[in-house]
Amino acid sequence: MIYIERNSQRFGPYDDNALLSYIETGQVLLSDKAYDDTNSKNTSVRQYYNGHFT
Repeated sequence: MIYIERNSQRFGPYDDNALLSYIETGQVLLSDKAYDDTNSKNTSVRQYYNGHFT
């Protein structure tokens, strides 16, 4: 599950399908921060997206 952080607010958790949907609609930006709780890793949504969906 992924948490999204923007402007010091944390949202989620989201599964990959929900995250893709929010990216497509612009509700989640590629520049937002992402926290993957499966491996306790902080990254950007762009880096997470590139590592999981491309």
